[in-house]
Amino acid sequence: MHISGTNQYSSIETQYISSNGYRKTLASANDDSVRAFSVKRLCELECQICYEVHEKPLLTKCCELVICASCYLSLPSPKTCPFDREAFKGSAKDDLKVAGRLINNQIEAFIANFNDVQSTEADTEKSQKQNNVIKQLVSSSAQSTTNQPARQNPGNTNIGAAWASREQSSSSDDDDADYIYVGDVRIYLGNNRPVNSRMTIP
Repeated sequence: MHISGTNQYSSIETQYISSNGYRKTLASANDDSVRAFSVKRLCELECQICYEVHEKPLLTKCCELVICASCYLSLPSPKTCPFDREAFKGSAKDDLKVAGRLINNQIEAFIANFNDVQSTEADTEKSQKQNNVIKQLVSSSAQSTTNQPARQNPGNTNIGAAWASREQSSSSDDDDADYIYVGDVRIYLGNNRPVNSRMTIP
């Protein structure tokens, strides 16, 4: 976030880059207006190296610092996190993650307050790097989910057969009307129960 002017007449601004590479300068007086609020919230999602906001941000896995793909790829080797100096593993899929739909929706809502602001230039190179890394991360995540083994039911796999067998035997035994079932336990209720009033409690 860039702040200029005196405290009384200061203004705030940030740079925004869409997924298509269109760049906008988002500015507002530093007051209590909706635009000022939007700029301040967007500044919290700036890349902490170049201080620009991408339509779909990336975060470091180690500390969830916002960093754009271009700045990450430009880090000297061996790469380290600019914030906590944690050593990166060296590849985007190991070091970064997408911010997610919730943050993307928030950015979209804030940007909507600047629909009258025209794009100043196109930065397709930077946006393309961002899009490529996001695609890589999404593809890697989808592949990891596909390769996970199917969940096994830890319970009794013969429950259905046991219930079917019990239902069949109960239909031919009128005395069963004097019982209720709690799980697999049959509880006697006495002889005053009407016929066909058997109740089952799973």
